[in-house]
Amino acid sequence: MACDSKNEIASRLDRVVNIQENLDNKAQDSTLIYLRQAQHLLDNTKNSPDSLQAKNNFLIGYYFKDIGRIDSAATYFRKATEYVKDSISNHVQVKYFQYTFNALKNLELYGECYSINQEFQALLDRDKFEYAMSWSLYLSLIHI
Repeated sequence: MACDSKNEIASRLDRVVNIQENLDNKAQDSTLIYLRQAQHLLDNTKNSPDSLQAKNNFLIGYYFKDIGRIDSAATYFRKATEYVKDSISNHVQVKYFQYTFNALKNLELYGECYSINQEFQALLDRDKFEYAMSWSLYLSLIHI
């Protein structure tokens, strides 16, 4: 994709954003098709933003959660967390970890729950996200 112009890259990324923003919150037959189309665009766009990659994986996970395929949901939720590198910077990223934890808990993968919670705590700014940190500490004491 080295020969792609800046306009072509911007156009692809705009299409991804458009797909992600125009999906209903409810899983429909076409949802996964659109999300896979967005993933294809991201995979074929050099230096696509981590935030778009994370959101697309999260939305695919959410689709699978809605149709009851929790194992697939957990996989995609986990992929979304992998794009959070140095620290959690917003509430959307907090949500990625919370959904991952809940999906893993539903699958009774408690070791994975522990791992994702530890990673969450390490990346979380305790002062900026007090509620999220208290949620995580509660889970450490009670549920894991």
